[in-house]
Amino acid sequence: MDRVKKKNFFIIFSLTLLLFLGLLISNSGILTPISIYFLNGKESIFNSDVGMYFESVESITFFKYFGVELKNIRSTMSFESSLTYALSLFQLILPFIVSLTGLRIFDFHNKIGSMIYYRKDKFRSFYLKNVVRTSLEISLSIFSAFSVYFIICLVLFGGRYDAYHIETDFLLDILGNNFYYRSIHLYYFVLGIVQFFFIPFVLSFFSGTLPLVFSNKKLVAIGPLVYYFGLAVLTFPIISLFSRSGNMIGLLLNPSAIMAVGDYTKVPSLLMLLSNSIPLLLGLFIIFYGTGSKHVEV
Repeated sequence: MDRVKKKNFFIIFSLTLLLFLGLLISNSGILTPISIYFLNGKESIFNSDVGMYFESVESITFFKYFGVELKNIRSTMSFESSLTYALSLFQLILPFIVSLTGLRIFDFHNKIGSMIYYRKDKFRSFYLKNVVRTSLEISLSIFSAFSVYFIICLVLFGGRYDAYHIETDFLLDILGNNFYYRSIHLYYFVLGIVQFFFIPFVLSFFSGTLPLVFSNKKLVAIGPLVYYFGLAVLTFPIISLFSRSGNMIGLLLNPSAIMAVGDYTKVPSLLMLLSNSIPLLLGLFIIFYGTGSKHVEV
């Protein structure tokens, strides 16, 4: 990995990790006691439920109060919730991240397109390798951030479970029904591989093929957003209004559903994985169709 790629990897990794931690902080509710301290004052805190931890109003300091509230929050949060509900909003941000693949490949070909000439039979292979390499870089950046976040949650909440309140059976029809309870930490790490490596790679791959379809950079940028959010909006009425079979079809066609597996049950995991591979198949079709009948300078 050259210096530029390392820099790009580190930027995406850092921003994604900060985003994960920000979502965790927001979901934990820790911002509420902070605002109480600065807006309501020490008198209000002393007269509240946490006042029992202080001898007097004068003994209340921000760090002591924050420590008490943090301990209370840690006692109520669970390992599962930190990896499901806390990260649920990431499904709205993912398509913006993967659109970087298409933008980078678009810029790459336009910047050096007049300098290097590739024959038709080599261009397809060259383009495919470039898309795979860039997609791997972005998906590995996201998954690396998730891995660090996973370790943090393991340290903070690894001993607290909420299995009877978070409903999910995704992958359990493949791994076995008891896998969740026997190896809960491993289950969520395997789930993380799907959500934060496989799905970003598939969507990034699709994004990277769009420069073959559009010559306008803005269209390349919004292409993954139209696919992702467009299908999510179109399938919402199916999920909300139809019977269980219609509900399942809507979930399978909704590209964001796999990022929120705690919100539904009884959807075949293999079908969910196959339906979420559609962007990968579309990308392969675009590459083989878009590079099969022309000589290209890249």
